[in-house]
Amino acid sequence: MRDAAEALGMRENTYAAYERRPDSSKSTGLSLDRARQFGRKFGVSWVWLMSGEGTPFDAPSFSPEAQRLAQRVDQAPEGERPGLVAAIETLLGRTGTRG
Repeated sequence: MRDAAEALGMRENTYAAYERRPDSSKSTGLSLDRARQFGRKFGVSWVWLMSGEGTPFDAPSFSPEAQRLAQRVDQAPEGERPGLVAAIETLLGRTGTRG
């Protein structure tokens, strides 16, 4: 655990909170940004980290449009990202194209 924390540039206790069971009082949920950071650092799929679906080494496959949209959201200031995602979800819900 110490090596993982060091590789990510965080304190061991901070990293340990991500590894705790979700029902633990000291557990920290994995955000999309953290999942991507962990995935890049450890060479595993961030989708697997977030959902448990597939295998750790599945590469997510997104259309060029989805990749462009995700990149634009990632480039936005962190505080604006939830609003952008909510707006996109609202638009998708209105058009009937939401999954």
